[in-house]
Amino acid sequence: MPVSPPTVSLFAPSEAKYHGTFDFTVSFDNPEPDASGNVGYGPFFDLLIPPDGLDGSVPENGDYIGLTIKPYEGKTYRWSAATESWVDNSSGAVQITHPLLRPDSEPTIPDPYPLSVPDGTGLADGTLWRAYQLPFGSFTPEQPEMEITFKGVTLDDTSAELQVRGGYIFGDSPTGSTPVVSGVDSTTTEPRIYSFSKSSNAKEGETATGKNFPVEYTLSVSIDPDVAIKGLVIEDILPAEFQFLSYTLPSLSGVTITPNVPAALTTGAGGDSSGTVDLADVDFDDSAMMQRRKRCNLQLMLMQMLRVRRSISNTRFMFQKRMTGIVQKSQTRS
Repeated sequence: MPVSPPTVSLFAPSEAKYHGTFDFTVSFDNPEPDASGNVGYGPFFDLLIPPDGLDGSVPENGDYIGLTIKPYEGKTYRWSAATESWVDNSSGAVQITHPLLRPDSEPTIPDPYPLSVPDGTGLADGTLWRAYQLPFGSFTPEQPEMEITFKGVTLDDTSAELQVRGGYIFGDSPTGSTPVVSGVDSTTTEPRIYSFSKSSNAKEGETATGKNFPVEYTLSVSIDPDVAIKGLVIEDILPAEFQFLSYTLPSLSGVTITPNVPAALTTGAGGDSSGTVDLADVDFDDSAMMQRRKRCNLQLMLMQMLRVRRSISNTRFMFQKRMTGIVQKSQTRS
């Protein structure tokens, strides 16, 4: 039974810092059932890197659990829209066949590849292509999924769409001549020119209610130093359970911050309340509560008075004891 194409996927963050770095991963797996015995021979994958959206080149080498995965023969190819061909990025020679193709094998691995940019017009001029041969002669269904991580990609001011596909050079036989190629998977990472965060000093995210328990929170905006932003609006809406008190603005050179906050402090929080409380079965006596509060206050005052009296008595006792000692010493000397 012919082996199925491998499952080759790309994983990358949807956003990354402008002119920052991010990692992306290429995964390779044999999706056949473990007991099928369908083995793919000569596993490889092709990685396509867009000419725009990347500030500098993607490092050639990937990492697999500490093992360096290098492009086949260390070569990178660049797509020429003028000649509609792949060109060796170092020598300028036109690459007609796939670099991993056996010299005597037919048919060839499809070239150029059926890959396209999002608008469907074909590969963008300057697209980079690298072919990677995995460090295994074959890939069985029992093998764990292989993940190769690439590091050091830096973003420019446009999105970066990466594309990948993989296959088996020799198909389902170690001496085969019919390659098996998977479909294309792609992922796009957008540059993020600023980030925003909000934090508070409330321990464990909780606090008591009332004006005696104010909570401070901080709005932070981090903007790339190479980017000029005008008209950035940050809107912070407090829920009805909170009452705005005041704010503090940072002093930044060349930055104008215009807050738009309530002009006057209201006496209570606004908004609708949710939930109901049924007081029909609750015996609530305000006068009794006041009497209990007065008794508690009186008890507290009495306890404080007792502490003061006890402290005075202790001081008097110590003074008397000291004076007695002085008298005894005087009598002894005489």
